[in-house]
Amino acid sequence: MLGLPIEILRRTEIGVTGHSLKATGLSWAIKFGILEYDRAVLGRHASSTSSATATVKKFQNALLAVFNKTFRPDAPRSQYFAEETNTKSDAAQCPAEEAVIAKSELVGQG
Repeated sequence: MLGLPIEILRRTEIGVTGHSLKATGLSWAIKFGILEYDRAVLGRHASSTSSATATVKKFQNALLAVFNKTFRPDAPRSQYFAEETNTKSDAAQCPAEEAVIAKSELVGQG
């Protein structure tokens, strides 16, 4: 529904709003393990935007993990992060880092 001219939508349909997109993104951020301060910056509830670039990078990592199917925010909690069958690094200490490692492995295959 996003990007469609308004006349294409039927009157009975409820469109996707900016609020619903923001709520979905913040929900994914929580599930991905992004810290509360960073979520406040994403939700524009923080007074300082000096660290917004780092915060957006963290959220970008979450979105990339969804795209790469290494993070599944709609799955049960125990299945948010996909099991890697051939993990190249045992250094990752949290599921969010594992998702970023999986992305970097994909970028390296070219």
